[in-house]
Amino acid sequence: MNLAGGSVDAKAVQYLREVMPAAESLGFLVNPTGASPHSDAFAAARQLRWEFKLFEASTDDGLKTAFASMAKQKLGAVNFRSQGRVARRAERQVQITMSEVHRADQETTA
Repeated sequence: MNLAGGSVDAKAVQYLREVMPAAESLGFLVNPTGASPHSDAFAAARQLRWEFKLFEASTDDGLKTAFASMAKQKLGAVNFRSQGRVARRAERQVQITMSEVHRADQETTA
């Protein structure tokens, strides 16, 4: 599927779908004090038959709450749009979460 002419957000959603084809849902993390996700991202998620959930965080505590909620809802993929410290913290949280998931997968297959 090609979303030619779509926004950067829509293309990011398409890319996630290509690398995570089995995922059933997508979380989109945004900083409510910054730029909002473009409506093209929501349209792309619908077009790609993905359940799409929006999460907001602008503080460290907000990130912890958002990631806890994402884990509880067992999202298949996460994209985020933020800048500065919140973006760096979100990237770090994604790395930690992914390494924990990988470790758990290795333990169950061992």
